[in-house]
Amino acid sequence: MILKGHSGCSLELVNKNTVRKTSKDNSYNTRLLAQMGKQEKFCHPTVRAPRVFDYGMKNGLAYFDMEYVRGVSFSEFCSYTSYRKVEKLFCKLLPTETQTRCCRDEIIKKCSFLEGFPSQLLELVSWEIPVGECHGDLTFENIIVKDNSLYVIDFLDSFVESSLIDQSKLMQDTFCAWSFKDSNYVPWHHLYMLNSLIQDKRNYILLLIHLYRILPYSNETTKKFIKCKILNVTNKIEMF
Repeated sequence: MILKGHSGCSLELVNKNTVRKTSKDNSYNTRLLAQMGKQEKFCHPTVRAPRVFDYGMKNGLAYFDMEYVRGVSFSEFCSYTSYRKVEKLFCKLLPTETQTRCCRDEIIKKCSFLEGFPSQLLELVSWEIPVGECHGDLTFENIIVKDNSLYVIDFLDSFVESSLIDQSKLMQDTFCAWSFKDSNYVPWHHLYMLNSLIQDKRNYILLLIHLYRILPYSNETTKKFIKCKILNVTNKIEMF
């Protein structure tokens, strides 16, 4: 059985307990295995990642087998659950690390490759930020709720390994409603309240970086959506 995925890699249900994730092409092999390693090493007091069982190569493509977690995405959970229950689980995603490092150079370098990015915004805040474990693509679609427990999937490498990257990715949903853009119902009250828990000027700037990064790879409909959100986020930064 083929499962729905968002990264371009294929997901196949090997048996009732195992999912196989296969690289989208051979140029992605190294990156896929790095993501597998990140998933294996993930350690969090209140959030889990599916266990990795095996990995290898097949027809020139890297793959790894992992635990199949039967649950619902956080976006779906958010759509039918009371805010109190949503908030309780959402707070489990918030960071606890205290170690910090100046990441200004890495962030400036990243922005230098983003056409049209307003780099003057980087000077508005300090980039002495918390560093440590980072999922890399912590969107609502990559969070699974099962029996009131949270699992995270589809880890990605990040230009900065910081919890702020994860928080700003969450803001793609809490502020931009990314996972709901094709939905008939958007739980705006829930999203507004969740966004208030993580909003910070640095997070809005990082959110803007994410939006500029994905803009060139989007179709025309998605580009219109992103450009609208870029304007909203920019206005929010200026008002913050």
